[in-house]
Amino acid sequence: MNVGGANGLSSLSGNHNIPLVGVFTTATDPFGGAAPAPLSFDGNNPTGLSPLLNQVFYIGDGKAGYNNAAGALLQFIAPLTATRLYLGTIDASGFNNPTGFYADNHGSFSVTVDLAAVNGAVPELGTWAMMLVGFGAIGTLMRRRRQIKPAHA
Repeated sequence: MNVGGANGLSSLSGNHNIPLVGVFTTATDPFGGAAPAPLSFDGNNPTGLSPLLNQVFYIGDGKAGYNNAAGALLQFIAPLTATRLYLGTIDASGFNNPTGFYADNHGSFSVTVDLAAVNGAVPELGTWAMMLVGFGAIGTLMRRRRQIKPAHA
């Protein structure tokens, strides 16, 4: 499958036809903008990733390995400025043309999304205590430093 991008969204290529895909966007309409670099996927060995804004990415069944019910859940990290996630299938006439050939697609799908915040590095309590002790020691040393008095002859 090699489906061309359109309207500011990237193209996508891979080895499975009509997979579940996603795209993160912002409130700004991507139509007419430059599309990001396309992604290529291996549906037999998918991996989680951190796609760019407007970069269509493969989800498949959401698990590692093709049709592997015991596969690990894939993790996708949204771009920091993303405000929307769109899910759908991607299709093209002959699977090698611009996107948009959906006349022969029937059915539906259901999706479960688990959200988890990615926290920035926060010092542990012990680290904070060591920093406070260190700053206190430096402050004490600076206050106790002897003042040199010039000798007058």
